[in-house]
Amino acid sequence: MASHQDDDTSCVIAYPDADDWIVGCGGGVTRAAGPDGITYSIVPDGMSAPDGFTAVSENVFVSRQS
Repeated sequence: MASHQDDDTSCVIAYPDADDWIVGCGGGVTRAAGPDGITYSIVPDGMSAPDGFTAVSENVFVSRQS
């Protein structure tokens, strides 16, 4: 996870390999979907996991589309 200068903005950077990397930034709940079918989500402190997502860390979650 990376932070932006604006405290309300967060970025997710996922680099599973050189072909499938992604970057997504936003405020509140932020999601970024990669070409490998995995969606990454960052949620603000105190929020629950998004439906269908698995925790990777305290604020980062993943979901694989089948």
